[in-house]
Amino acid sequence: MSRTLIRKAEVVRRTALSESTIRRLVDKGTFPKPVQLTDTGSIAWFQDEVDGWIESRQILTRELQRKVAPGTTKGVHHVGK
Repeated sequence: MSRTLIRKAEVVRRTALSESTIRRLVDKGTFPKPVQLTDTGSIAWFQDEVDGWIESRQILTRELQRKVAPGTTKGVHHVGK
């Protein structure tokens, strides 16, 4: 089975997270660890692992939204309002 690797810029684009946030989440063990490609520090992530993390965030968001009482906005953040 062949797995696709994606570089840091693509991970940032897909997640909309900054590089420092991604690094912090990796250090906490809550984001997939990158694969070291070279001795000089080039890294990449497995695309399926990043996609799985994104999906887990979507599921968590839906679960949290269901816990909020209908007609309230507690726990929901509106951008620009």
